[in-house]
Amino acid sequence: MSRQEIIGTAIVLLFIISLRFANLFFSWFAILLLLMIYGSKWSLKYMQKNLNGEVRFHTHRLFPGEEVTGEVILENRGIIPLFGIQVEFDFWKVMPIESHHFATYQKNLKSNLLSYRGYFNIGKKQRLTIPFTVTGHRRGAYSFRELVVVMGDPLGLEQVEKRISIHEELLVYPTESNLQGIEETHRIPQGVTVVRRWIQDDIFFPVGARPYQTGDPFNLIDFKATAKLQKLHTKKFDFTAHGDICLIANLLTSSYKWNFDEEHFERTLSLVARLARESMQMDLRFSFFANAQAGKGMRVFEIPSGSGRNHFRRILEVLARFSIIHVSPISLALSTVRQRYPNGALAVVITSYLDDEMIKELNILVKQGFAVYVVDSAAEIPRIERWSISSWKERSVHIG
Repeated sequence: MSRQEIIGTAIVLLFIISLRFANLFFSWFAILLLLMIYGSKWSLKYMQKNLNGEVRFHTHRLFPGEEVTGEVILENRGIIPLFGIQVEFDFWKVMPIESHHFATYQKNLKSNLLSYRGYFNIGKKQRLTIPFTVTGHRRGAYSFRELVVVMGDPLGLEQVEKRISIHEELLVYPTESNLQGIEETHRIPQGVTVVRRWIQDDIFFPVGARPYQTGDPFNLIDFKATAKLQKLHTKKFDFTAHGDICLIANLLTSSYKWNFDEEHFERTLSLVARLARESMQMDLRFSFFANAQAGKGMRVFEIPSGSGRNHFRRILEVLARFSIIHVSPISLALSTVRQRYPNGALAVVITSYLDDEMIKELNILVKQGFAVYVVDSAAEIPRIERWSISSWKERSVHIG
């Protein structure tokens, strides 16, 4: 029996005794106990109505080894102080929380979560801020979903839980791996000429003029052609080499999906991050493809071509969320690249293995005008190497 049931039984007995012996003392004592139960229930409803909580991180994106500060916020909107409020929450073991206000314990030894608990007093109309710090030790997306507040009535008769939904998330970006031979991607061949420019109008090779189009830069207006033809014209230039760098990540670590190597998987993502940063720093346009199922009916993940810091950050956020759970064959990603770039591009494939199907797809890319490079993410010191049909014919079908 609960405490309230015991007290309720005592109240009934006291009323019976008071009627049997005509003793008002027992009646008044029973009424007092009844008021205590009512006060207990009222105080719990009061706390549930007026006590609220939330969790905030001061930043939601960080690199491994960086520290982020956060805070648990408790607010008493009522006019009665609350004492002995117990606050509990769970968070990931690989992202330990440090705070002098919370003690750690583990509910389940097999769980990936660590539990935290603290006790606090909150005055009337008070907003209590409890600081903590989190260090990003491992790539991933870490969600903070629930805050549990355990409240007891002043008489210690009953406790009630209030579960507060939290929608906070920390993203830890992958570590950027070292990569040898990365300078090779700066040399994009076009015929017999090696240039360092991407596909766009090359101002060094004017080939004529064309009618002006809305959005054309003013500094490209061809004033001679405009004066001659009595209509606004824009200078027209020849093209340079391939326009985009396509980063293609093979998230499988073996030809067999069940044979998964976590180290190779993480290194693949780290190499993508390294190449994406290199492209951003050189102000190159780059796209990203991976054999990850992005949604219902979408078996290849794709980020269209872009440049700049925001584009780089978007790719890092995607890399932080990747898992091995939803992965499709790499041949689908390679065939998607061919569809997106019918005129060819610079393709960098990051993979920890090669099989016959991949070799076939890479050869097709070369035949269609792609400049293909391969990075072996299973190697101790990854190196970027140019792919050519002749140089890879006699190699083993597996690397790494």
